[in-house]
This record gives sequence, C-alpha cells and structure tokens, in this order.
Amino acid sequence: MDKMTAWQKFSESGQITDYLAFLKVCASDSPAEAESDENEHRRSGAEGNGHR
Repeated sequence: MDKMTAWQKFSESGQITDYLAFLKVCASDSPAEAESDENEHRRSGAEGNGHR
C-alpha cells in the first residue's frame, strides 16, 4: 500500500488502525529521514555523552 492510499483509507474510516497503517507506510518509505533529523534540535556545540 502506498502513502496516498493509506491516507485515503484513514480519512474515510477515521479508525486508529488505519492511521497506524499510514504511519507504518510513512516509516518504511524513508527510514533514513528519521536518522537525518536526529540531531536537528540539538544545541550548537553540544557533543553529548556518547550514550545512545
């Protein structure tokens, strides 16, 4: 199922399960996007403590 189909199904039904299916499709579409945004909101100069 593609993103648009999943959203259409959710918008028609309003069911949580359809919304969760939409989120699953979104997550599988671009897993690298989550990694690229990982440090977006960190303070400048914050090196962290090395734990993840």
